[in-house]
Amino acid sequence: MDDVKDPMGEQEIGMDISFEKRFGWYVVVNRITDGDITKHTQVYEKNVIEVMNQLVYLVEYDNEQIRLQKKALQRG
Repeated sequence: MDDVKDPMGEQEIGMDISFEKRFGWYVVVNRITDGDITKHTQVYEKNVIEVMNQLVYLVEYDNEQIRLQKKALQRG
């Protein structure tokens, strides 16, 4: 139960491998498209710098929302 076979059945993947490592670039594209698979091709056609800038923005936005929520709870 420590290992799981990959979808192609070519190798075993240890359960300790992170989600990001297992799915790689797909994690980035899925995050930017908010899970809308119909928009993935549009992201793949973009310049990698545009994509990374958008990803950084989304991460920073999420962090700011968390910070504001914590601040509101402390006042609360």
